Amino acid sequence: MNMKLPINTPEDAMVVGRIVARSGMFDCRSDEAGAMIALMCNAEDMSPLEFLRTFHLIEGKPTMKADVMLAKFLQLGGHYEVIERSDTAAEITLHREGAKAVTFRLTFDEVKKAGYCYGKDGKTLSRNWSTRPKNMLWARVISDAVRVMDPRVNAGIYTAEEMSDEDTRTEPAPKPVHEKPQPKPEPAKAAPTPAPEPVAPAPVAAPVAPLADPFADLPDDPVDYSVCPIGKNKGKAWSELPRDVLLKVVENPQTLTKKHVEAVKAALEKTPF
Repeated sequence: MNMKLPINTPEDAMVVGRIVARSGMFDCRSDEAGAMIALMCNAEDMSPLEFLRTFHLIEGKPTMKADVMLAKFLQLGGHYEVIERSDTAAEITLHREGAKAVTFRLTFDEVKKAGYCYGKDGKTLSRNWSTRPKNMLWARVISDAVRVMDPRVNAGIYTAEEMSDEDTRTEPAPKPVHEKPQPKPEPAKAAPTPAPEPVAPAPVAAPVAPLADPFADLPDDPVDYSVCPIGKNKGKAWSELPRDVLLKVVENPQTLTKKHVEAVKAALEKTPF
């Protein structure tokens, strides 16, 4: 019976993920990782027990077991034949209805040449390859064969054995190259400061002769202050003008000289009311 997890919201995923993580059955180290397992079960329409039979977590990443890959290939109509399964080589033939059979083979020598069976030093076999070479070869050849013949089975998913074979060797540090000491460059000599060019003295302007008075040669023309110099009464004697006009001139003397105003006042004194 397939019991699909009751996940409809992100909150549901976190609740189920907390149960998955704390059960200790799935080798996940956080509630978030448990939530991802719950979501994967929901997406693949499988129960948690089916997840356990199908996948194995390596560093938090789901990996598919080799025998599960082969079983799914059979469910999709495939067939296989074991040719060799030993500590030195793994060989299998896969075929499907209406398609040509293909044989896949992997030897321990090929693995050593590729180098992913060694530890960090690049010389010593890793624990899995030194103790379980037959299982490691078999898992790799199945993963490769099924991926080629029917990618629907394991698209984007690798076996636990492949994930554990990540190349962790460290490259040897480059040896330091001893170069001959280079002579220190001599400090550049400062260029002599050029002598300043002589500056020509500024030309002295010739004294400007004072301008001649344009009115010097004109005959004296004494101003008659007893006569109105401006306006409609220009040329008339102040004594001829009515008193009200003279009063306005005295009250607004801005346009006249002081002597003109004095002449107007004198005319007022002589003008009857």
